[in-house]
Amino acid sequence: MCVGFSRNRLLILAQALAKVNVNIYNLLDHRRNPKRFPVIIFPNVKMLRKYTLASRIYPLARAKEDTFIKALLRPLFFQGKKAG
Repeated sequence: MCVGFSRNRLLILAQALAKVNVNIYNLLDHRRNPKRFPVIIFPNVKMLRKYTLASRIYPLARAKEDTFIKALLRPLFFQGKKAG
């Protein structure tokens, strides 16, 4: 857990981030150099998927190590429907 954040506050932040569609590499580049790398916010997951698959995909294992980055994860690959 992040120091200074209660479990409830982390849940609220994660829920807010779940509504934001950004490429994680783009967001991290912006943090390092905001003038050079603007954050691109996509209106939906479909457009985020198209952009991300054509550029860079952040490593899943690394994303899951960080509370805030983990909240930004979106499904990029379709899994076929299971025969029922």
